[in-house]
Amino acid sequence: MERLIERVADELSMDPVRLRDINMVRNDEIPFMSVGGTLIESGSPADTMRNVVEDSRFYDLRSSLGAYKNKAVGVGLAVNTETTVPSLMFQTGIWGGTEHVSVAITPGGEIVVKSGAVSMGTNIATALAQIAASEFGVNPDEILVVLGDTDSTPFSTGLWGSRGCAMIGSAVQNACKILKDKIAKIAAWYLEANPADIIMENHSVYVRGHPERKISLREVSRIAYNEKSSLPEGVEPGLEVSAVFEAPNISRKPDEKGRINVSGATTNAAHVAVVEVDLETFQIRLLSYYICHDSGLLINPAVVENQVIGGLAQSIGATLYEHQLYSGDGIPLASTFADYLIPDSTSIPTVHVKHSGAPSPYILVGAKGVGESGTIAAPAAIANAVEDALKRAGISLRLVKTPIYPHELWGESKSI
Repeated sequence: MERLIERVADELSMDPVRLRDINMVRNDEIPFMSVGGTLIESGSPADTMRNVVEDSRFYDLRSSLGAYKNKAVGVGLAVNTETTVPSLMFQTGIWGGTEHVSVAITPGGEIVVKSGAVSMGTNIATALAQIAASEFGVNPDEILVVLGDTDSTPFSTGLWGSRGCAMIGSAVQNACKILKDKIAKIAAWYLEANPADIIMENHSVYVRGHPERKISLREVSRIAYNEKSSLPEGVEPGLEVSAVFEAPNISRKPDEKGRINVSGATTNAAHVAVVEVDLETFQIRLLSYYICHDSGLLINPAVVENQVIGGLAQSIGATLYEHQLYSGDGIPLASTFADYLIPDSTSIPTVHVKHSGAPSPYILVGAKGVGESGTIAAPAAIANAVEDALKRAGISLRLVKTPIYPHELWGESKSI
């Protein structure tokens, strides 16, 4: 779609930013539901695009870049909106829109978070530890996170679809709040205070305004597990709770207009790529790259930024390098990394990332997912930039596939 938008802008001699802007959902229309049921619940795709245009100095680049000697430099823009935090409804017709976790404080005072999800390198354990630590007023490294142990962890639908922080994190926050309420009741009973006045931090529980009236979290845990007779009426022994989270905006069935929303959140991103094309060899080099994205509240900004840049690296590979070739007999011709090219550190330009997160009102922790923010728009942005560079050199080509190979560009340029 982004390549078609660019072509329309070119055919109409129209500003590509303006063309996108007039076709985007307006800020005053959000929350916005599409004819198919997709809900844009927060954020502003238009503002995200304006941010990347400003940060990259897009218009300055368009007016100053050109062809010189045997090089041509071009700039390309692309945007995307993505549904995230999905249920299984779209894939299987089955609901499957929940996440289950457990949070416990052991008799020795250790805080343990358990989820059936398996980490895929997205630092989900770090994020869950941060969420729990924030609730209990301790350091994240004091939280033990157990993932994917089928013998002890609750069922999980998994991390696919950017569900990690949004769904599992929200379930953890739910569980922590339930457990905090129980701790407050026990501590208030012991300290002769109102549960609403109980504060918890640094492994201590004390009365608001009277920090000298306190009890250690370990002592509360000891009482909860070992002194049933000392517990307030109606409070069960132990400090372990299970909790479930489901995004309340996901539809279980179509509405009266036949629309169904299968995702709990919607993210958006805008990319600007600046490329250089060698007019003799048609080798493509990325000079710089700009990304602005809205993935909601950032639990760990450093992790988010690395995921965005890592996603971009994958898209650079798909756009300029990676291709699985086969012989006429179906034999793979790219069986090693000597034949199957992937981007290396010299292929990744300086990447400027800007976060413009608008928390989702339907996700407890506010996160909306970041797995594809660096990935989706990149092929179109790079292709638009390559076309722009060639056009500045007087070569008018329509790129219709990826990867974009130099020898194919050379051949097509000679056939014009």
